Amino acid sequence: MLRLEDIKKELDKTDEELANFLYVADNPERYNELCRKKNKLSEMYKLLSLPKIVSTDELDIYVENKGFSHYIYHLTLHEDINEIGHIRVTYKECDDKFGNIGYEIKRQYQGCNFALKALELLEDEMIQRGLIKPIITAYPYNLPSIRTIEKFGGVLIREHDNLITYNKYQVDLLNKKQESIKQKRKHL
Repeated sequence: MLRLEDIKKELDKTDEELANFLYVADNPERYNELCRKKNKLSEMYKLLSLPKIVSTDELDIYVENKGFSHYIYHLTLHEDINEIGHIRVTYKECDDKFGNIGYEIKRQYQGCNFALKALELLEDEMIQRGLIKPIITAYPYNLPSIRTIEKFGGVLIREHDNLITYNKYQVDLLNKKQESIKQKRKHL
């Protein structure tokens, strides 16, 4: 597994390679390759420096505080440092257009229910921070996202119209948690 110190050393080495390259050569392909490597290493360094709040056999979730009530939860496959997507959560009352939760999964990882799994892993975090009934919005034509929201327990509270471009869903996290406990007890 990569360590923060190892990535820092690679980043420093890449910076040195870029400086040397700029001094002696005129090779756009090599320059672009070094820039891509530096960007990748910078992304990995940033991610590894964030606190990991959830770790399962499948996913690791790192949290980044983007301000008083806005958090980004970065998703990686377990023991891999490459980000597969992220979930944005705003822990304040949302306006009429946007919701409290938004998510994006990289194309090659879509269809594997990673957004749903991560949302479920973050339920306790959201409840602890006071987000009991989050709002999630989705374009009406984004059927995969709507299915994810509905599987997460989202109930349609406003349908798309001519003035507002999103469907609006609400999830009752406390009710969902109580139902989950009842189901577990039933199976015992």
